[in-house]
Amino acid sequence: MRDIPVDALKSWACSQLGCKDASLVALTGDAGSRRYWRLSFDGGTAIVVAYQADELAQRDAFMRLAKALDEQGILVPKPLATQDTWMLLPDLGDTQLAGLSEAERPLWYGRAVCIIAKLQQLNLPLTAAGQPFVQRKRDLFQDWYLGRHLGLKVDCASLDGVFQSLFANFFAQPLVPAHRDYHGRNLHRVGDALAVIDFQDIQRLPLTYDAVSLVRDSYVSLSTEEEERLIAQAFGQQQYTDDAALFRRWFDLTGILRQLKILGIFCRLHYQDGKSGYLGDLESTRQKLLRVARHYPELAPLVSLLEQIS
Repeated sequence: MRDIPVDALKSWACSQLGCKDASLVALTGDAGSRRYWRLSFDGGTAIVVAYQADELAQRDAFMRLAKALDEQGILVPKPLATQDTWMLLPDLGDTQLAGLSEAERPLWYGRAVCIIAKLQQLNLPLTAAGQPFVQRKRDLFQDWYLGRHLGLKVDCASLDGVFQSLFANFFAQPLVPAHRDYHGRNLHRVGDALAVIDFQDIQRLPLTYDAVSLVRDSYVSLSTEEEERLIAQAFGQQQYTDDAALFRRWFDLTGILRQLKILGIFCRLHYQDGKSGYLGDLESTRQKLLRVARHYPELAPLVSLLEQIS
């Protein structure tokens, strides 16, 4: 990762905000290569983002989608200024959905599910996920979690039936606009509103993708009662099927495929990018996956494999 001229970055941000002096404090980033700082000045705070030189397409997508989401009535950080690989954003604070108390969750998670319906109404030319998208999830799981992290030499053909079921379930669903990483760390409480961040990768994905990303979040453990209530809400607000059992199958298997990818991503972030904090969420992700997978006989080879891991 290239060095960032922090003094120049601060001077540029101050020039955009009309402030003469400010402090710039680095923030913990996300799973990507972007870097973030909080700029504090007499008039308040703002967030400064630095993209890599090869990420200008992501920056442009963020700007375009911020406008579209705002027009859809979804609260997002709208860029205040940009220059080359730098972007200045309003500061939405640090109150993530992932950090709310159990007592606060019913209201705010209910609102989060409502936002999914608004997202799905976006009228934009978006890329639809295809076979490479789902194959990458399998590859991440096998290469980074099973292979690199666990050192297992697994006959991958033994999992062919499992992935055939998961892929078929993925493409059986209507493909709709989806955030792709709609979890508790990308949703911020701002006063009485809920804001969405990190939305530059929006594309057309299965109907249940965002809902299961929220409910089966690797960073938050909801109770069974909370999960059931939110799944019922997600089912009730969509208009594609009136078959609750089918929707639940879509939901569960989509979540399992996503969690398999997450196991691989967390390991890749550790071994390749030096971001080791994600390893702490590996075991809870595995357990959440197993809890659901045990209900589906066609996933028995996967269950057997993951139950052997201590």
